[in-house]
Amino acid sequence: SKYEEKLKDIKEKQRYMVQYGNAVEHFVNWCISGSYKKGEIQMRNTDKLLLRAFNNECDNIIMNVKYSSISSCESKIRKSYEQLNKFVKSHKCAITEEYLNLKLEELELRCGYITMKQREKEEQQRIKEQMREEERVRKEIEAEEKKVEKEEQHFMNEINKLQKRMAKENQEAQAILLKQIEELQSKLAEISEVKADLMNRRLNNKAGYVYVISNVG
Repeated sequence: SKYEEKLKDIKEKQRYMVQYGNAVEHFVNWCISGSYKKGEIQMRNTDKLLLRAFNNECDNIIMNVKYSSISSCESKIRKSYEQLNKFVKSHKCAITEEYLNLKLEELELRCGYITMKQREKEEQQRIKEQMREEERVRKEIEAEEKKVEKEEQHFMNEINKLQKRMAKENQEAQAILLKQIEELQSKLAEISEVKADLMNRRLNNKAGYVYVISNVG
């Protein structure tokens, strides 16, 4: 992923700085028992201990950063940087600001990833809620459609019965039956409008769409 590629690049830059002695700066050459060689060995050992402490603290802060604690993590790394440099001040050395910036860059990358995952989580939750609502509406529409279809079939059956009776009745009775048929047909027209409305609601309801967000980075 892009996140892993960028992280690898930052880690590589940090490794190069340590390897070529640019992660810690020295303001004097150490001399121990009159030997600069012994002093250089001691300097290297001090560098290793200093960087090990700083790296461990930074790794702990960066890997355990949470969405709710993003704002405080940068200050924690800077505080660690200042405290460790203060601790070795008498040794006339310090972690370089360039190395600190690489750690802050790593933190920024991690924070961006955490933020993205949080937004992804919120979006997934929103989609799940939307799908639950759409499913509720779908079931509601289905229930209403069944009810309307049952009423429609009932009115059609009644109209069919009345039409059959008309063939056997006199003119006066036929006029009464015709009026009843017209009333039922009017109700059928109303049902058609209800069915059209339910169809529109079904089309506008998006139940069934599934969104999957994964491996974003």
